Amino acid sequence: KRQEKELRRKYEEILRHANEHPDHRVQQLAKLRRLVLLEGVPNQTPEECERVEQKCTLRGRIWKVLLGVRSVSADRYINVLKRGPAPREDSKQIGLDIDRTFQKDQAYHNVVPAEKLSRVLNAFAHTVAEEKGKTKIAGYVQGMNLLCGCLLYVLPEVDAFHTFCCLIHHHLPQYFVSNLTGGHTGTHVCLQAAFLITLPAHFPAVHCLSALL
Repeated sequence: KRQEKELRRKYEEILRHANEHPDHRVQQLAKLRRLVLLEGVPNQTPEECERVEQKCTLRGRIWKVLLGVRSVSADRYINVLKRGPAPREDSKQIGLDIDRTFQKDQAYHNVVPAEKLSRVLNAFAHTVAEEKGKTKIAGYVQGMNLLCGCLLYVLPEVDAFHTFCCLIHHHLPQYFVSNLTGGHTGTHVCLQAAFLITLPAHFPAVHCLSALL
């Protein structure tokens, strides 16, 4: 518990400094990334779970910073929701995937009701329709429910919507095209990285190469 508390203190200090000194954001972002990689992120507390709809958890705040989500708009989200269900094919697949999302994880379902996940995914599908002609994203794709569910577990609904849209539209646009180009490329990169990391065990002379990863 003491280690967890100290780790939380480190994260809070980085996030506080970045908010108070916008001109230091690049340096603080580098520190944040390094801390995530070397020490991980503290577990979500029961208290955070209870008030996640009112306040971002520490893990959620870290996600927003790493993805570059600086502002959210409740009005924007409400206006998208007013359009109702997503186009038929999207809404049909969303309906099928909702019940499959972390099906046996009661802790998740205590925090994220099915209706909340459905609203965010249907709203997201509308944003894809808005970008028609500007994006190759194929609309709602099976598997998005898991990513969105994770964000809803650590963020209020409005924040989760904007963070999910940012993740898909700006960070993973090639992962959800019809031919899964980004997914195949990402898998290839991971396999190469895994090969380079394990290579020094057999050839110590290339240890310096793996240290760069």
